[in-house]
Amino acid sequence: LLLRIHTRPLARVKLLSDLDEAQRTRVAEACSRREYARGDVIIAKGDVDGREFYMVQEGMVEVSDITGTAPGFTVTLREGDSFGESALVTSEPRNATITCSSGKCVCLMMRHRAFDALLGSLDAVIAQNYVFYTLKAVVPALARRSERYVRRLASLAVEVKIAPGDPVAHMYELCDRFAVVRSGKCVVEETEEELQSG
Repeated sequence: LLLRIHTRPLARVKLLSDLDEAQRTRVAEACSRREYARGDVIIAKGDVDGREFYMVQEGMVEVSDITGTAPGFTVTLREGDSFGESALVTSEPRNATITCSSGKCVCLMMRHRAFDALLGSLDAVIAQNYVFYTLKAVVPALARRSERYVRRLASLAVEVKIAPGDPVAHMYELCDRFAVVRSGKCVVEETEEELQSG
């Protein structure tokens, strides 16, 4: 009965949309249901112990204080949205604060230990989801584009690992790509500005 309750809402989670029923069943077996009231902080920015992934089933949550965005910028997540996946993949501190913004919010939560067993199936989807939300947050021109367009754009992303000291881009070179820092940090040599996750 518990499994039946969990698999139906999981089918609406965008992050899991590419999984088949058997894969969603495995995810459901690893989930627990959590309820929050308005104002409850689900994730605090900078938390280094948070290794959980959440899927919104009811209500809304607000994402604020997002690394790499302007002060005051927020994103609202609703049923079918998910959050916390980047910390599961990179093991880095949380890069935003997530707060319940409706009267009640219900989430399905999965811990990293259970998630690790599914990582092979979900890693590519998670990476695309991370790029999708980053694009929405930091590229103003995409605010007018449909979600489908931005998700297609995110699906074109490829992971590139850069060794310490290697250049990511050179001044004056033709700008033919867009990069999102997923883990680690880069330095703009001319200004000494540090670019971190997100």
